Amino acid sequence: MTTSLSIAGLTYTMQRGSDVERNGMFLELFEGSPNGPCLAEVFYSDQTHTMAFTAFREDLPLEAVEWFIDKPRCACLRWRGGERRLQVEPKACACRRREPGA
Repeated sequence: MTTSLSIAGLTYTMQRGSDVERNGMFLELFEGSPNGPCLAEVFYSDQTHTMAFTAFREDLPLEAVEWFIDKPRCACLRWRGGERRLQVEPKACACRRREPGA
């Protein structure tokens, strides 16, 4: 799933994925396409049933952050087929695998 939002001429893209190593799901926020810089991640752990937010850059537009952190509740519930459990996590996400400037 990829979703985008435009704010002040910049496009922000959200991408959802599953992380087998961390046993959960994640949403990542990118500037531009999912090939652009990763700005933030929300991760839900299937093991602990907790959700965590991690920002990888300061000074993110509040509107983008609000849009991004609201999405896991809806997107992850749909992805889990209505189990009423939120599923998303942050550790080995693509954001952290990429080196700055890579």
